[in-house]
Amino acid sequence: MDIILTPTKKPDISIEADVISPDYFAGKTIDEIKSLEVWQGPIKLPLSDFFDVKIENNEKDKADGRGGAPKDINEINIIINGDVDRIKYIGTEMTGGTITINGNTGIRIGSSMKGGSITINGNAGSWTGMEMKGGSITINGNAGDYIGCAYRGSWEGMTGGTITINGNAGKNVATGLKGGTITINGDVDEFCGIRQNGGLIVINGNVTRTVGVEMTKGTVVVCGNIRGFAPGFEQIGVEKDIVLKDGTKINGKFLKFKGDIAIVPKPKGILYVSEENNIGLADPSKYTTFKEYHYKEGMEALLNTGSTVEQGAIIKGGEKYTKEYVEECAVCHIHPEDYRILGAPTYVKIMSNDKKSEVVVKAVSDDGLHKGTIFMPRSIWANAITGSHTDSCGSPLYKGNSVFVEPIEKGNIIDAEQIIKSMYW
Repeated sequence: MDIILTPTKKPDISIEADVISPDYFAGKTIDEIKSLEVWQGPIKLPLSDFFDVKIENNEKDKADGRGGAPKDINEINIIINGDVDRIKYIGTEMTGGTITINGNTGIRIGSSMKGGSITINGNAGSWTGMEMKGGSITINGNAGDYIGCAYRGSWEGMTGGTITINGNAGKNVATGLKGGTITINGDVDEFCGIRQNGGLIVINGNVTRTVGVEMTKGTVVVCGNIRGFAPGFEQIGVEKDIVLKDGTKINGKFLKFKGDIAIVPKPKGILYVSEENNIGLADPSKYTTFKEYHYKEGMEALLNTGSTVEQGAIIKGGEKYTKEYVEECAVCHIHPEDYRILGAPTYVKIMSNDKKSEVVVKAVSDDGLHKGTIFMPRSIWANAITGSHTDSCGSPLYKGNSVFVEPIEKGNIIDAEQIIKSMYW
């Protein structure tokens, strides 16, 4: 039976609506469903304040005089028509039935669910399927960070069920995965499968870096390219047309690794990597940290920032508006090979990943870096091009940000005061 929810407005403050679940709707009349309470901040409000609710009863239900939701949760199909990206916790701990969302969703959809299925015909917010135990979630769009992961303070994430992402996924997907299967049919960002202790991850697209890092058990299959391969994996063979434990067959030639040996001396984690798309892992002389990361005007690089001895001394002396501070911090360190390809510039323009902010700094060659990465001392110049994304942890990422680096002939390095004025005044 279909129970149709149509959003009537977009909340200014997010709504906690774990009551949107077959488990809560089962056996209730339409008025009882409308009266179910949701939280908006510290206030409880009825579901009908935010949704129009309609039950499409079949003829048998009408003849029986029920006119409400079935008592059997497996007979309930909740359909949400519209974006609910300001609604949290839909399908939390559900044990059966189905939920179909025709729009984008908020965070923690299907968290701790034990059964049933959720289909999202849009983009899914972060924490979807958090600590999932059973059932299935299908995302027919892109997914945020921490999909199928462990909650803060725990390393035990998803233990059962399946999550299928038919678009791209964010960071820390499958953190602490212990069981179940996550399939990503697009690309995935960094730290996918960190602390994995079981289960299966299949990535049909590319990976930014550090996939499977700190894993001890489980299996990861990467069919695309890995930009930054974690050092704690040891190759143990090559396999063609691999067959997984669940019987799934994936065609192609794969390099087989075990890891992460940086965590335990005898790990049982297995990482399969497409040889065709990671030729540098089979032939180290061809290894690069990013496939075709140079383009006509410059390169896409991973920005790492951090303190230096000189920068720290200047800051402690309270001299951020001095010439010495500019000379020490308005600098971009670049791998010698990348520096040569860029034309050995004196100055470079560095743009944030969304190209909404940029700075001009001095360029220097530094053989202490990996190809495809740059380093800048922690300062206002680095902060200006650091993205605002916090990965749900309240602090921006100061390491591993994707930026664009382009050489320029004449450099006009503005000081800290001018940067602040240009950005905020």
